Amino acid sequence: MLVEFSVANFKSIREQQTLKLTSVKAYKEHSDNVFSTGRTAENLLHTLAIYGANAGGKSSLLEALNFMESFILRNSKMNEGETIEVNPFKLDNHSYTEPSSFEIIFIDEGIRYQYGFSLTQDIIVSEWLYASPSKSVQTWFERDGNDKNEWYLNRNLASKSDRDTWKRMTRSNALLLSVAVQLNAEKLKPIFNWFRKKLVLLENGSIGFTAEHVKKSNLKSKIIQYLNAADLSIIDLDVDEKKLNVEDLQELEKQFGGTAPSEFKDAVEKGDISKFKVDVIHIENQRVPLNIDEESEGTQKLFALAMPLIDILEKGKVIYIDELNNSLHPFIVRMIIELFNNPETNPNHAQLIFTTHAASILDNNVFRRDQIWFVEKDNELATQLYPLSDFCPRINEALAKGYLEGKYGAVPFIGEFNWR
Repeated sequence: MLVEFSVANFKSIREQQTLKLTSVKAYKEHSDNVFSTGRTAENLLHTLAIYGANAGGKSSLLEALNFMESFILRNSKMNEGETIEVNPFKLDNHSYTEPSSFEIIFIDEGIRYQYGFSLTQDIIVSEWLYASPSKSVQTWFERDGNDKNEWYLNRNLASKSDRDTWKRMTRSNALLLSVAVQLNAEKLKPIFNWFRKKLVLLENGSIGFTAEHVKKSNLKSKIIQYLNAADLSIIDLDVDEKKLNVEDLQELEKQFGGTAPSEFKDAVEKGDISKFKVDVIHIENQRVPLNIDEESEGTQKLFALAMPLIDILEKGKVIYIDELNNSLHPFIVRMIIELFNNPETNPNHAQLIFTTHAASILDNNVFRRDQIWFVEKDNELATQLYPLSDFCPRINEALAKGYLEGKYGAVPFIGEFNWR
């Protein structure tokens, strides 16, 4: 369960911006759109939409979350002195040399965690982890600079010798969390695994992933049901599997103009990589089924999203998507949102965070007033993030109309273009 995410000095974001998934207690509409964490009085939102003009910073916010996730999962393998690929704010004369910071608060297995770090392209400047197994907050570790003698590691995390090993093995450009988990730190594994298993960036989905589950699992009927909820009139799916061989690999390398990674080559040689052919059947006794490649871009995207969405809903994951509305009709976007807001299709409280331009779904029949956020650039071209609730909207306020009229900001100001 994601509670909030904060970032500072990353891409178009300069000052710290915080996205909160906590509900506003005064708002009583759409009770299914919120859920209890089971451990505090606060409720969390199932879905959250972020609106803003092009280049306002919507993507920067989600890219910051993706950077945090990716860096945690991969930085332990970095070499000493290797550059950290962080991208700070560049539109003033000082931010580029200042640290970027990232912090996340989430709840997993009844424990509330607050974890974050700040870094430059050269070093980890600071890192911290606080946990609340009960009402009280415990400091699990704090790292300030590279003086390892000043680091604090809670004695309950591990033995003194193990904690000393973690400090000794943590390079200046690596996270203590990631290194300690690589060294089998049992109490820190849930934090690392939450990023690895529960936080998901969903881009265009995967036709292969969905096809594999049509072929190998008992979810075919559920996938067809999902596709037909989007009015695609599909009665069956036929999937053939073919194991990739060396000739296929060579053709792929030729097609994309590169050399496949050694791990991929090894998997092909072992017969572990499959290619799936998907045929779509729309009518009974259809003589020639349509290949998925012949379907519209929207149908292909819906098919590619099918299994990832089912997996996310069944396992209660947190998903974030940039421009959910791309290639999808607003009614389909609304259907996907309602899958998360509906307790019958989302019994494990998966959460959906997405950016969009689709004003047609900015509707009181879909969202609570605390589920809408905006981004816009200030006079110094830095992204500002703020919620609709700042404007104290009425419960029946025409949100789309107000947004398009500029009442909440976060819309482009269109100037004249003189052809002569």
